[in-house]
Amino acid sequence: MEEYTTLVALRKEFIESYKREKLESLTIEEYALNGQNHSKDNFCYWVETRLRGLGSINGATSFKFGTYFGRTKADPTLKWRWASWTNESFDTIRNALISLYDAGEHEDIEAIKRNPISPMLKGKILSLYFPNRYLNIFAKRHLHHFLNKLSILHEENENLVDLREELIKYKNDNPTFANMTAIEFGHELYSKYGKPISEEEVQRELAEELYEHSQKEVISSSFKNVPEYSDSPEARPEQISTSYGQVYRIDPAKSRRAIIDAGYSCEANKTHESFIRKDGVNTYTEAHHLIPRSFQKEFENSLDVPANIISLCSNCHNCLHHGIDFELILKKLFDERTERLKAVDLNISYERLKGYY
Repeated sequence: MEEYTTLVALRKEFIESYKREKLESLTIEEYALNGQNHSKDNFCYWVETRLRGLGSINGATSFKFGTYFGRTKADPTLKWRWASWTNESFDTIRNALISLYDAGEHEDIEAIKRNPISPMLKGKILSLYFPNRYLNIFAKRHLHHFLNKLSILHEENENLVDLREELIKYKNDNPTFANMTAIEFGHELYSKYGKPISEEEVQRELAEELYEHSQKEVISSSFKNVPEYSDSPEARPEQISTSYGQVYRIDPAKSRRAIIDAGYSCEANKTHESFIRKDGVNTYTEAHHLIPRSFQKEFENSLDVPANIISLCSNCHNCLHHGIDFELILKKLFDERTERLKAVDLNISYERLKGYY
């Protein structure tokens, strides 16, 4: 909380230094990054670095600012560099800053979208000047992540401004968040749902999911002579190469044991009915790893243990993965398995577990 208080004080200092009237007389030296003298007393350094804790715009080159004094990989000469929209004139950048400020103050969303300043920088500037109104999340991947977590319908190709507006509308319509500033709401989203996983992690998760699906028939093949397992920690399983990519090995017998121990019933609701397996005896349910195996890399101990494997009917299994009411099932299963998970050294909070879904 102390860190956030410091950031709020820094934001106020920034606003005092770069008021609306100051923007009208702002010089290029007061605005831009300078690779020669490494000055930290300029608009761009404040927005990108000093106030990074209020939302990061790292990841793109300094061309996002419209201009900077420095080098490129192709040209080591120190000189002013310009983005294509500036016409190599700081007047163009200064006018765009003033227009953005005015559009933000009047909540003119269409004018904000038309403004030529780069999308991430535009969002950061608005959130700093108007923290009660504009959200401090600037990357499209992060915006999609939170919109999906909140089950807010949106188009993949929507403008960043529109995506932020949908989240702000959700905040204002939700009594839990309505009294928060937009910046506080942004911090709440990251605290509750975490950052989206990287493309590498997406591929790894997909490989684990496809591999697990391919093992479904193996798991269902026979429930005879299935060994007993104690709830004791096991080392992380080895990784193997499959047609889907590198995955952690599954022991089908452990999933069978979890289903047997559940009495071939759905642990989300034991009254749920299902069809009879091909063996003509037992009810069909599916094995589900409560802590998803795609996150095995985050745990020293194996996730492929009966303590972490749940027996579910097909409907509840699909609801956990795809349903709007997945939390109703997830919380019940978590509460019932907490002690068993601790016994195998899989210590996890409900909030962290929910973030995996």
